[in-house]
Amino acid sequence: AATVETGAVVTLKVTTTFPYLDPDDAPQGSATIPVYTSPRELRPDEIKGWSYSGEGSLDADVSKAIYSAPDHVPSANPEAIAVNINLHRKGQFMLISNITILGDEKVTYLRVDENYLNPNNKGKAALYLYGSFGADPGTSKRSVKIDGTSVDIDLWSPGILRCLIDREIFGAIEISSNNKVVASSVLRKFKGAFLYTRYHGGVLNAGSPNALKETTTFNLVYRGFGAPCPTGLDLLFEFDGSLAEGTEAQFTLSGSAAVTAPSANGCPTTASVSLPSSSGLQPVNPLSVSGFSIFHGYVNDIQGGIEVKIDYNINNVVDGVIVQRSDCNGTSYDPPRTLGVGFEGFNLKPINLQFWGTDELTLKDGVELKSGRQSTGILIEAWDNTIGNPTHYETDGLMAATFANSF
Repeated sequence: AATVETGAVVTLKVTTTFPYLDPDDAPQGSATIPVYTSPRELRPDEIKGWSYSGEGSLDADVSKAIYSAPDHVPSANPEAIAVNINLHRKGQFMLISNITILGDEKVTYLRVDENYLNPNNKGKAALYLYGSFGADPGTSKRSVKIDGTSVDIDLWSPGILRCLIDREIFGAIEISSNNKVVASSVLRKFKGAFLYTRYHGGVLNAGSPNALKETTTFNLVYRGFGAPCPTGLDLLFEFDGSLAEGTEAQFTLSGSAAVTAPSANGCPTTASVSLPSSSGLQPVNPLSVSGFSIFHGYVNDIQGGIEVKIDYNINNVVDGVIVQRSDCNGTSYDPPRTLGVGFEGFNLKPINLQFWGTDELTLKDGVELKSGRQSTGILIEAWDNTIGNPTHYETDGLMAATFANSF
């Protein structure tokens, strides 16, 4: 299901986690056919056809279709789009999407303050709606509903409404005054998963079977208008745009690496470290407390998507890590230390994400982002007590961190 304004466009696609070969059709005694962990789009032989008879238009191509809503509210609302699926067995199998078209009474813009720890928000998120709503009719004669659920109205003025909402709600917005709908819009929610990877120890180490690396899957959630703020609109209530509830970072740190730094006396020093696999989960948090793990996502609306800046650092991921040093005089060990995980290379740098369909986020143009060449990070102190520069990195090559769609 989707809710859109008149004239809007919706991208539909049919995906499945079902394997390409039906397990029931596999020869006796053949290997077990795994189910996909990530969705795949259906093949042409799996799609029988799309059907639609509304007042807009539908342009279908195999597993994808583009629906264009009419420039008016249709007589049959919502409109239904159907696609017939070929499951290679008897029976008719159909998926249906119901799309509701909103009328001409629109909200000019909306923003969500996701900072539920702000005392003014009373433990909730704050939704700010800009438009034309008329004078406050009084508590008993006004209402704002999101997806059919009434929400608390904290402020009503002719041009701005502020509502206190829970941290996960989204959907069609209906604003009523004196038992009449005076404006409507949609609080949109978009989600996307992105994989961050950073190798430590240079190109040679990155190619080893047990490379020392950190990986983080960022599950990002955004609630908002789905379009930039109109030019000339004065936003009277300013706050940092933030990622929404459900945003989290799943991180893993593991592997081994070594670096060699020549000293002035011609005796090179090799520092090495081997880590057990450590992992964890860090939810987004509106507070920043010195010395603690942090994860913030700052958001700006841009054309066709959002611009995100991530502030992310996990403290105390692994305790008691010992760096081993080997040189001409033998082997020694550094005192145990604690390691963390950071978001190097993209920390607070703008990352452009685009909307896909009605509820997904992807990297703009699907291109993997790469940072500049970086030092090892975890082994950065490995040459602190040696003489000379770590020329190993100039000959081996520093590794860039990457940020890509996670499929």
